[in-house]
Amino acid sequence: MAQCSEPVYYKDMIKRILIGLALLIVILLGAVLILPGLVPTDTYREKLEAELSRTLSRDVEITGDIKLSTFPTISIQTDGVSLSNPDGFTSETFLKVDGMSAKVRLMPLLSKQVEISGIEFDSPVISLERRSDGKVNWDIGDPEEENTDLKEVTPFKRDGRYTEYD
Repeated sequence: MAQCSEPVYYKDMIKRILIGLALLIVILLGAVLILPGLVPTDTYREKLEAELSRTLSRDVEITGDIKLSTFPTISIQTDGVSLSNPDGFTSETFLKVDGMSAKVRLMPLLSKQVEISGIEFDSPVISLERRSDGKVNWDIGDPEEENTDLKEVTPFKRDGRYTEYD
């Protein structure tokens, strides 16, 4: 019988593969934990304020530090945030919070869409007002822009608002 002159070292090969996989996992975990600290979040303050102001049709001001976190969930924390009242109301601010935290879903983020799964306010001060003409300050968004594509059978729409049916 013919024998192989060099023995095959399967144990060494498996050991090297496992060490390589462990090293890859450690590098990925390190990147997930270290990269948020390397992102200069204050450079995005103006862009975030402008986009929120456009979306809400009100002035948004972020006064505190912005922090990005990736573990255990992707979230954004900020210290002070204020949302102005529309013109014609007595109070200047509609909402003022000492701190805010928003959780962001991962899968929509990979397709360049931001979907917020939860939001928390620290010490919120909300000023609700109704003018004599019946207008209220808690109608958020552009009043001229009607969203007519949200026609669903159930009273709860996807964005969480309640609609009564006659």
